[in-house]
Amino acid sequence: MKKISVVFPLYNEEKRLNKLFSGLINFEKTKTTKFFEFIFVDDGSTDNTIKKISQFLNKIKKGRYKYKLLKSKKNFGKGHALKLGIQHTNYNWIITMDADLSVNLFQIIKWFKEFSFKDDHAYFGSRNHPQSTQKYKIHRRLIGSILQILVFIFIDRKIKDTQCGFKFYNKKYIKKIFRSLKVNGFAHDIELVLLLKKEGIEIKELPIKWKHVDNSQMNPFLESISFFFQFCILLIKYKFKL
Repeated sequence: MKKISVVFPLYNEEKRLNKLFSGLINFEKTKTTKFFEFIFVDDGSTDNTIKKISQFLNKIKKGRYKYKLLKSKKNFGKGHALKLGIQHTNYNWIITMDADLSVNLFQIIKWFKEFSFKDDHAYFGSRNHPQSTQKYKIHRRLIGSILQILVFIFIDRKIKDTQCGFKFYNKKYIKKIFRSLKVNGFAHDIELVLLLKKEGIEIKELPIKWKHVDNSQMNPFLESISFFFQFCILLIKYKFKL
């Protein structure tokens, strides 16, 4: 029986939490031999995110699975939230996923039915996998394509989607790698790829069903500019080993 930790990074997700809570309640009813712990990592939210999660945890404390809430004193970035969450996981297999459930919780069960997993591999959900399906906004698709071209040219031609939040790791290597992570923002995925490659961990992309969800706190254009600068800094750092 596999025991799996699921890490949700959150920042000002008040408007989208009801969907997450409903998804978790439905997932509690799943007939599976897997055992889960769900870790919410609040990255310094200024809305009612923490309050709503605390209320939910009180409601579901007698559920099948374990739940935990971690809090940052201020907003550091998604990479930092994931780093914090992963360090507090208890099980050997670890999934990170976005709290908006753009990839549904049941994707986890689907993966385990269709694939086998090696503890010296990392598994990335890929929106660009030929078997994936996705519903997206045109401008986000355009931005994502530009970012992925940069990855294709400078990082790894085999990886088609570094930025999807649905990723699967083994505790054997991932805690060490996240301890080495320096980038707190959205470009942390790029540093993660570089660190995995450095440690000799093979990355395999798997198909997902992905759907765009509104009410994101991320400004796609500002984040893209920030991503570009962080991307350039990472290239210089790793190429010249600074």
